[in-house]
Amino acid sequence: MDISAGLPVADDEYGVNVKGGAKMIDNHPLQLKGLELYKQGNLAEAEECEEAFLREVFSSGKDHCPCTVACQIHGDCRACVTSHRGHGDHLPNCLQAMVNKKIEALSAITEHSFTPPR
Repeated sequence: MDISAGLPVADDEYGVNVKGGAKMIDNHPLQLKGLELYKQGNLAEAEECEEAFLREVFSSGKDHCPCTVACQIHGDCRACVTSHRGHGDHLPNCLQAMVNKKIEALSAITEHSFTPPR
């Protein structure tokens, strides 16, 4: 079964128009479809989508790490997240855009009137 058939075209975080077969991570159509299936209780199909997504990403051989800092753990997501959790100062670069979108939506509730307390 081709689970990527009929997936919508989407823009990746860099504005590149891509289809389900393209190599990208953020807002990937297979993961979006899988999440919807998961929410509907279709766990087996959701897992198929996730497995297909991971196969696609890992088989591409590309460096998907958007971080521009040259560090010894570049591209090792597990080590990177562990390190950032350890120091707790900031999120890894790859998660910042996703969190910023969530913060922007939350800020809209107060018409973006937030000002840090002094």
